[in-house]
Amino acid sequence: MSVHRVAIMALDGVMPLDLAIPAQIFSARETPYQTTVCTFDAKAPTTEGFAVVTAWSPPHTAKAGKPATCPPPPQ
Repeated sequence: MSVHRVAIMALDGVMPLDLAIPAQIFSARETPYQTTVCTFDAKAPTTEGFAVVTAWSPPHTAKAGKPATCPPPPQ
C-alpha cells in the first residue's frame, strides 16, 4: 500500500476540534495516510487559549507570500 501525505493547516484562531477531526480520520489504523500539522509561523494560537506549536519553523517564515512550515517528505 502506498502512503499519501496529508498536511493539516493550523491557522491563527483555529478551533481545536477543527484540527482533531482530520487528524483522527487520517491517522486511524491501517490507512494509507501520513499526517502532518502545519502552520504559517512556528505556532498558531487557538480559540481555547493555547497554541499549536510545530517542530518545523524556519526563522524567517512570514504569513504573506511564504510557504507553510511543513516538514520535508521522508527520504
